[in-house]
Amino acid sequence: MKTILVPIDGSDCTELAVTKAREMADFYNAKLIIMNIYDMPTLRSYFDFDTDKREDNILQDLRARSKKTLETARSFIPDFSEDRIELVSLEGDPADRIVEYAKLNDVELIVMGSHGMGTFRRFFLGSVSHKVVVQAETPVMII
Repeated sequence: MKTILVPIDGSDCTELAVTKAREMADFYNAKLIIMNIYDMPTLRSYFDFDTDKREDNILQDLRARSKKTLETARSFIPDFSEDRIELVSLEGDPADRIVEYAKLNDVELIVMGSHGMGTFRRFFLGSVSHKVVVQAETPVMII
């Protein structure tokens, strides 16, 4: 195993997923990719004529939050080798981007939390983790 992807959202499962992925990366001497995905909410309205400026501000805020979330996750494993870790921030639908990234980057394992910060939760798995398990061609470990 050469590459492990850990999608995170800053929820309670983040530290556990990052820590478990690190254990596996150490065992296999694998690269660890910690990923955060932010999704731009739809703000367009027929009555709001200044949406472009607001969307730019919101997008900047989302990017900053994503970077902070990644830095926090990195702090959970401070002694992990810098040459074997990558922090990735992407925009879009979280499940779709995780599956797409894993496929395009030869990821061999996805390690993710069972529940995220979504408004609605499924009974056993969060909607993002459920969608990734169903769609990914890569093995998925749910923490």
